[in-house]
Amino acid sequence: MAYPGEIDVVYDTIGKQETFEVGARVLKARGTLVKAGVHGPTFWEDTPLYFKELSLVGSNAFGFEEVDGVRRHGIEQYLDLVREGRIDLTGMLTHTFELDDWRDRVHSPRDPGTERPKLT
Repeated sequence: MAYPGEIDVVYDTIGKQETFEVGARVLKARGTLVKAGVHGPTFWEDTPLYFKELSLVGSNAFGFEEVDGVRRHGIEQYLDLVREGRIDLTGMLTHTFELDDWRDRVHSPRDPGTERPKLT
């Protein structure tokens, strides 16, 4: 966690009232809050926008992009780049598991009394 007022950019990948408010409060003056997540319509305490002169920027990651002369949906492009080894995601991965084991690895808060399994 960074000290509030020292952060230049916050990428909100959730898009809820709580995440907007926290993001706006930890940003430094004239920082940028990037809304990348879509949770639905929300109302939030936006006074830090004008007191701190923040920029609120939208980001749509689901457009079409051209890579090596081929225009396709961005997600298709990204998955192909990863599959081809052109993007290394190892720095982003904290846990891996076999796809067939997903039910054993995913915990739902709707399952009271179940322990969260340890990921390997």
